[in-house]
Amino acid sequence: MPSDVEKTLAEFASEAARATWQYRAIAATRGNQSKLGTILIAILGRQRQTRPQFGSSATITSDGFVMSRFIGRDGEGHEGAFVCGVADLTRNFRGLADHLKLRDGERGEMFTALRQWIALDYRANKDLDL
Repeated sequence: MPSDVEKTLAEFASEAARATWQYRAIAATRGNQSKLGTILIAILGRQRQTRPQFGSSATITSDGFVMSRFIGRDGEGHEGAFVCGVADLTRNFRGLADHLKLRDGERGEMFTALRQWIALDYRANKDLDL
């Protein structure tokens, strides 16, 4: 039986699709087998029925913590679950972009997708970090 990562990667069946930063990022983070991969799948809107999974949007609290709906491996849902701090999220995605050797345009697409995942931002200075 194919793993969750294999199912997600199967969507990128063509050679051209496998060259995309999205495919490479999911493969590098092992899909929902890692926290960063689970966040990435949520950001890209590629959630399936497999778990764990974060929600289709997130909120940044006034003190800089990222929160989202979360469903654990056991199927138990948690509204407003802690994801990580904004600084950690930014640092991890910069590290992923560096690891993948993304071009400027691809890096911009990745961070645009990340910003779009954030539905609400309660920080006073929203321009910092993300």
